[in-house]
Amino acid sequence: MAEYNDTNPIDTSKKYTPQQLAEFIRKKMYGKDVRELIALGIEQIPATNLSEHYVTDDDLKYLEAKVDRIVLGVDKETIELVVTQILKNKGVI
Repeated sequence: MAEYNDTNPIDTSKKYTPQQLAEFIRKKMYGKDVRELIALGIEQIPATNLSEHYVTDDDLKYLEAKVDRIVLGVDKETIELVVTQILKNKGVI
């Protein structure tokens, strides 16, 4: 699990590889930067591939609610994953 310590804004004038976008997402501290990275990644997917993967309104509602719970620090699953990783990194478990 990455540490969320990158506070640098995204340079949207540059093109990034999918690997770079994923790495940025793992390290960005602020949600606005992560959302922008996700948008940049989606924009890079050819339109022909998008037609094979439909996202429903229910999918979007679920994801928005999940992001809200994570941002508020009340998403139990995410909290457990983060705490477990921190304890592993500290050598506690």
